[in-house]
Amino acid sequence: MSMRTLLRDRTFLVMVLLLILQQTLVASSTLWLAHLVENIHAGQALWGSLLLYAASLLLPYLPGAGALIALEAWHQRSLARFVDAFARAYSNKIRLWSRSALKERASVTLSKDGPQTLQAWTEYVYGLLASLLNMSLSILVVAYVIDARLLVTYGVAFLAALGLVKVQARKNRQLSLTLESRRQALGTSLFRAWDDVVLGNRWCRALFDAASKKQLNGFKRAALASVRLGQTVAVGVALVTVLPCLAIVALALTRDSATPAAQLAVAATLPRLFQILNSTHTVLSALAAWSAQRGRFDVLCAVVGEGEGPADLLETRIDTSLISVEPKSPDSAPLDAGAFATALGRAGRFTLRGRNGAGKSTFLLLLKERLGDRAFHLPARHDLSFAGAGLHGSSGQKAAREIEEILGLADVDVVLLDEWDAHLDDTARRALSIAIDRLARKKAVVEVRHANDSVWKG
Repeated sequence: MSMRTLLRDRTFLVMVLLLILQQTLVASSTLWLAHLVENIHAGQALWGSLLLYAASLLLPYLPGAGALIALEAWHQRSLARFVDAFARAYSNKIRLWSRSALKERASVTLSKDGPQTLQAWTEYVYGLLASLLNMSLSILVVAYVIDARLLVTYGVAFLAALGLVKVQARKNRQLSLTLESRRQALGTSLFRAWDDVVLGNRWCRALFDAASKKQLNGFKRAALASVRLGQTVAVGVALVTVLPCLAIVALALTRDSATPAAQLAVAATLPRLFQILNSTHTVLSALAAWSAQRGRFDVLCAVVGEGEGPADLLETRIDTSLISVEPKSPDSAPLDAGAFATALGRAGRFTLRGRNGAGKSTFLLLLKERLGDRAFHLPARHDLSFAGAGLHGSSGQKAAREIEEILGLADVDVVLLDEWDAHLDDTARRALSIAIDRLARKKAVVEVRHANDSVWKG
């Protein structure tokens, strides 16, 4: 996913076309108002200019409404693209599954930070385009009415202000990256609040309070630094753009060749001129915020990119001398993931045993990598989606429903169960073991047992 991809989306292009139409109508209102004032002063017919002026005030609502609808459609399509890019980057990346820090960071980004960032970014682009079009089209009309020199003066002032923004851009980008980093660290810290706060363990609560206070202070410092820089740039922009334009207006009003009708037209367009100057401030402020928006967007892309980065070497975490298989490996295959996966038949139940840290769970991950879609991997703790996920019940009942659901998957030949018996009482363990035996009559089951004995095998 990239900005270029999102900016090529057809809903974005529709939004741009509607904004151009809207702002063209808005800018024309200044011209029709000037004609209306001149007609009043000259005692000429008013209806033509009055109707055109009224139309230029009312008609922009139509393309404006369409542009907002297109904005929401663009945001939804951008979010869908992000979710799809995330899924493609991390799909079947078995070797990344055990990275708890990456899992937490990626989950927060996908479920919370990503949607918020894309919402803010699409609205930012919409606001920037609307203000830029309003400013550029309106200044053309006002310069036509007041003085052509206003266009040149405004252009020079705008470039000078843009230069001021660019001078600050590098510092602003550094602050933006720091701010986004602090914000993400704060979100990760607060993500643990539920257990630390609700369970009432004083030690855990004290650690949580200390960590959250540290992250809050870091986020506050970064946020204030970013705002101070932004306001400094805004004040400089205002001084650079307003003063030269006011000088041209004063010359237009006081020059000897100015007729009363022309002076009235200039006076009538002054509110529009100040609206333009305000839009200029908005545009340049938005340009100054580009680094901040890009920084947040880059963080999303970086998280997606981690799924395409180097994977862990899981083989080094397995000590096959400390792991045994009951019954013996299929077809007497050695305890090697590739050979074991190749030798697995269409049915049967195989239990991996060994002391903690021997690499039994890691061995299951390697089997899943080798077998691909042929295998279904069910970790001891997971957030996998199941059809019966919304049903209530004990841990044993939940596990039994999952086993029954897996049994119905026609495209799965091998089921990998990691410590399915953990946290179950004896009754639940017996019942679930019987269900696994039923599963093993149709599929090959490779399990890691939490219990150290085989008493509970059905």
